[in-house]
Amino acid sequence: RIMVSPMAQYSAVAHLPRPWHLQHLGSMAVSGPGLVMIEATAVEPMGYGNPGNLALHTDAQEQAFAALIADIRSFSDTPLGLQLNH
Repeated sequence: RIMVSPMAQYSAVAHLPRPWHLQHLGSMAVSGPGLVMIEATAVEPMGYGNPGNLALHTDAQEQAFAALIADIRSFSDTPLGLQLNH
């Protein structure tokens, strides 16, 4: 099986996933890989790197990721992983 490696998109706004992430990750998920790895995601502010990086350490970020995953799950059951950045 093929795994889609994490690809830094630098497309987050306020470190939140955006519609771009749904389109990008969703298109990868429906292409048939064994796993889609979500790009480097900061687990604390010191891990941001740049303003376009994703982060997952606040309630708003958690809600945005939950919505992203729910949207992807509406059309694909491909496993998703998350590359942690700190």
